[in-house]
Amino acid sequence: MSSATTAVAVQYRLKEWAEQIRECQNRPAGMSVVDWCASHDITKANYYYRLRRVRQACLENLPPETPEQQIVPVTPCLLHQEIQDDTDTRPGL
Repeated sequence: MSSATTAVAVQYRLKEWAEQIRECQNRPAGMSVVDWCASHDITKANYYYRLRRVRQACLENLPPETPEQQIVPVTPCLLHQEIQDDTDTRPGL
């Protein structure tokens, strides 16, 4: 049970930190991160720690990567330009 409580607490903390990071990234032009942190009673080191933890959590929740691109053979006749006569049309790449 304590592990479930810990997981909920971690998720809650990450949500709070993500909101703080959004606020900091939307700070007024000309205001530095240091100034923003001072006005919100956190240290610069603590802000960057929280930023790193939120980024890690986001990366862990990304869907699995798509498979690598594969090389698909193309017949040489498809590589020619499309030619249109009065009689037929031949597609090309």
